[in-house]
This record gives sequence, C-alpha cells and structure tokens, in this order.
Amino acid sequence: MKALIYARHRSRSDGIATRVTVAALVLTNIVQMAFSAHAVYTSVVVDFGSLPALLNNEWSIIVQIGVMTLTAAIAQSFFVCRLHYVKRNLGLTITALLFILLQLALSIFSVVEMFHLNYITVMLLNTADVWPMTTTFSISAGLNLVLATLGYVWLQRPYRLAWGGRTSVLDEAEYWTLKSLFFCGVLSVYNAVAVLIMGLNLSWLAVTFVLGNLYTLSVLLNITELRPTAMPIMFGASPEPPSEYASTRRASTATLTPDTSLWEDIVKAQRMYPVGPIPMKATKVNDEKYVLGYQAGAHAVSVGISVVFPSGTEIRAKV
Repeated sequence: MKALIYARHRSRSDGIATRVTVAALVLTNIVQMAFSAHAVYTSVVVDFGSLPALLNNEWSIIVQIGVMTLTAAIAQSFFVCRLHYVKRNLGLTITALLFILLQLALSIFSVVEMFHLNYITVMLLNTADVWPMTTTFSISAGLNLVLATLGYVWLQRPYRLAWGGRTSVLDEAEYWTLKSLFFCGVLSVYNAVAVLIMGLNLSWLAVTFVLGNLYTLSVLLNITELRPTAMPIMFGASPEPPSEYASTRRASTATLTPDTSLWEDIVKAQRMYPVGPIPMKATKVNDEKYVLGYQAGAHAVSVGISVVFPSGTEIRAKV
C-alpha cells in the first residue's frame, strides 16, 4: 500500500536512483512472497503425508535467505548513501559497502551449502554447520544497528528539532520500529541466535519473510516523509551557477534534499500551479505629463512610472 501511494503521488518528483531503488525493493518483496507461497503450498498440500517427498530439497525454502539478503543490501545501501551525503565520510561509506557485499556473498554461499547438504534432512537431524547463515545474519544485524544509530544522531533528531522544535514520543517510536533499520537489526540478531542454537528450523524462515517487508517499509517511510521548503518562490529567474563552495556545501536539512533537486521541485510546482505576476500600478510622478508629438528641446514621449510591490517597496522610473 505504501508503495502504491508513493508511485501515485511522489515518484515523479524524485530522481531516477530513488525510483529504481523503490522498484527493486518492491520486486524482491514480490519474489520472496511468491517463493514463500510456493513453499507453503508444496509442503502442506502437495507433499502432505508423504515422508519421502518431504525429505527432498525444497528450493523455494532454501533461496529465502538469498532473496532477503538482496533486499537488505539494497535498503542498507540507500541509508549509507544518505549518511554519506550529510557527512561525506568516505571511510565509513566504503567500510559499510564492503560489509554489505560480504553479507551478500555469504548468503549466496549459504544457499549453495543448503542445496548441497539437503536442507530438510539437515533440519530434521540438526547436524549441519550453520556458520554461513549465522555470520550472514550477524553482519546484517551489526550493519542495521549502526546505520540506525548514526541515522538518528545525524539525520532524524536534527531534522525533527529544526522542523518542529522538539521530538515527540510518536516520532521516536516510529523511528526505532519501522522507519529505521533498528528493528530489522533486532530480528537479525534473533535469526543469528536461533540458527546457532536451534539449527535450521522454520522459525528463521518466518522472521526472514518479515525482514524483507520491513526493509522496504523503512525506505518508503524515509522517502515519503514531508520535507520543509525554505527557498522562496522566484519569478522568471534561474538558479545561480554552482560555485566551488556550493559544490562542497552540505545539505541544510536532514532530509538530504540537494539544492538542485529542491529547485526542480519548485519549478515543477510552479508549472502545475502557476502563480500570476505581482500586481503593479502605474501612476504619474509629481507633475510629469504624457506629452505627445514633437516639441523643441523635449522628448517625443515623457512617461513617469511608479511600481508598488505588495511588501510596500516602491520603485520609480522616468522614460
């Protein structure tokens, strides 16, 4: 539902990178939902009561961790880019991206290992070495918790203080549950511990399905958040060319809206809702008169104009 609202009302105002990110997250969620439905239908309906069939590998269960980790990698990369835009910390950005790639590689290795060891048999006998899955969930949990904490310190709290002057309990609860990756980190910790202690049972599978949806929801909540607009409306003007100082200047708000993007939003809004020109009134200045015809030592036409703006400013000119 949140994705549909974004597609109808906000997608056109965002850049291509943001739209591709949302589309990729929604697509991975649909794929994961389809795989989960196939796994449940096969296990409960098709193979019901058949022990030999239940002992066979069910590919739709095995690939769950790979699809979920792909969703996590996309969402985590989104938050890393937001933090990089604010702080320009190249070391932090590169480190986070390396850990994202590492967890993705480990999830692929886990999928291959489960296909090789026969997942269902291992789940029943509980004799497999589950370190790839445990490491994958552990890395994901660490990334989620760190990104959520840095996002609160660098983005969420300064933005709320600048926007409303304070933070409310509702804002804090939303951030630490759905809007950030904090709750995803808590569920990843549970998966890591559950797989390590209880082996390959079905509890991690249910949590994995929830994780995929939470990653997408956290990104959508950040994208669709209302942002303050501090730039004034300009009539018939164009933005100044970027200077060396402007190219290195950080965003003035925690919403990470660059100046160029904000200017494009203003221009689009003016095209959709055109504003009429500022009302002007022409009056005679002092005893100036409109003189028609040619006279010696005088202009052909003498006009006095006074422009009064709504703010009270008056500009006089004589032609």
